[in-house]
Amino acid sequence: MPVCRNQAAVVPIFFKKNFQKIFEKNGYHRRLISTNRQISFTDMKNLLFLAVSICFAVALPTQIFSKNEILPCPDGGFPMLVTMLAGTPVKLELAEKIESHKMKEGRLVQFVVRGNVVVKTATVIRHGAVATGRVKSITRSTYSTPESIILEVIDVQAADGQTVALAGIEQEFAAEWPNEPVSVSPGELFTSNTMNTMEIEVEK
Repeated sequence: MPVCRNQAAVVPIFFKKNFQKIFEKNGYHRRLISTNRQISFTDMKNLLFLAVSICFAVALPTQIFSKNEILPCPDGGFPMLVTMLAGTPVKLELAEKIESHKMKEGRLVQFVVRGNVVVKTATVIRHGAVATGRVKSITRSTYSTPESIILEVIDVQAADGQTVALAGIEQEFAAEWPNEPVSVSPGELFTSNTMNTMEIEVEK
């Protein structure tokens, strides 16, 4: 099931990590166990300030995090985190017309996602999301060899706005006759896979 980050758990962890550094940096932990040195009045004030700060932060997590305008989960926590594994298939289609005689190697090409990518009932990449590809290579025509072009998809946008790297599966297109350019129409289907395992935030 998707994991929902609980706001009541995030705040104590944050303050524990930060105040532990301050506590040890000032040597309070050594002073408390030392039999040769007493804690000064200034030290007592600092310790009291830290204790009050921790209590205040734990008591008001909702007010603190509401300023970030993070959408709540159904149970009142933060957006759910879903793990999208490396190798998750993504179906795409070409969003522009490609004509080899107007292209250069390395030129970026636009794709769109065809169909939602769903992990455990959660949509991690939405239908229609923008994806980027490129012209990997162009083999110009000779008197006996038709012209050809290779396209590949590079990345796509996840539901939370992250850029997801795709393991480019190359597709080659060739002209029917020598001395003719290659033309690839919009809507040409491509299939790729996610390159890395990622945590994606989803609303539900």
